[in-house]
Amino acid sequence: MTTPHIYNRIIVPLDGSEPSRAALSYAARIPSRELVLLHVMVDREVIVPDWILRRDSARTELTLGEQMEQMAEEMRTPERTVSVDIRIGDVAEEIIRAGEEADMIVMMTHGRGAAGRVVFGSMADRVVRHGTTPTLLVRVGELTRSPKVPDRILCALDGSEIAERGIAASTRLASALQLPLVLLRSVGLQDVKVALRELRSEQSEWVAPTEMDPELYDKTLNRVRNEANAYLDARKAEVEAEYSNVTTELVEGSVPFTLMWAVDVDDILVITSRGQGGYKRWALGSVAEKLIREAPCPVFLERGFEDTAE
Repeated sequence: MTTPHIYNRIIVPLDGSEPSRAALSYAARIPSRELVLLHVMVDREVIVPDWILRRDSARTELTLGEQMEQMAEEMRTPERTVSVDIRIGDVAEEIIRAGEEADMIVMMTHGRGAAGRVVFGSMADRVVRHGTTPTLLVRVGELTRSPKVPDRILCALDGSEIAERGIAASTRLASALQLPLVLLRSVGLQDVKVALRELRSEQSEWVAPTEMDPELYDKTLNRVRNEANAYLDARKAEVEAEYSNVTTELVEGSVPFTLMWAVDVDDILVITSRGQGGYKRWALGSVAEKLIREAPCPVFLERGFEDTAE
């Protein structure tokens, strides 16, 4: 029987750069039965047959394929096989195709901290938007120099069934890495608006939060806080049946910003994409997309319902 906390196959796309090797460092720390080092060659890459390379006795530098084989050999253990997969074609499409038979893709992304500076890299962008495999995105930057062992796994929740798909993924990742799991929820003005709509559903006129009595706003905000804490406690109790090292945290304010403030560079943040098929799959959801682009830590993207549909 397969142990649920050990991953069967993890795919790590490599392009020979330092950032892609940083992604490999993260993948190597996640227990798996098989680790696949993937490189996709495009048309402009020159393919030199091995027999020509073997004739060149003066050659001192290793080809990327040889470097990957060397890395694979160093990472092999009795419990884990490591293989090299070199393909030719469209890079994003081949990564997505390779991921179809895997539990996870771990890859670099070019996202940076300040809004509007640099969005995440085009290959990671396409894989995230069109793929169906859970993906751990490691940002280019300070993390690429010497990636540390993660300290915590944080699962971002908003009370929806879609976001709750991240709980199982977070629990599996935390258990596999033997790290604390934090169930994290952010509440703010939008939650107060929803609560007030429910409270005033029988009234003909809607009173905006900016126009309401401050006392009513505070009362409603306290109600939102209490309900959010009760929700977190219920989810925690469910997780504890499988994994005991779990806590909860409630933060207040604008959702993407409070979630980013709640994480550290040595965390892994788990979020769930908005499950939408067809062309709507491009709409990850504003919160998820902002976190993928700007969070200071690696982001693990679990798929929404329709993303994983057959």
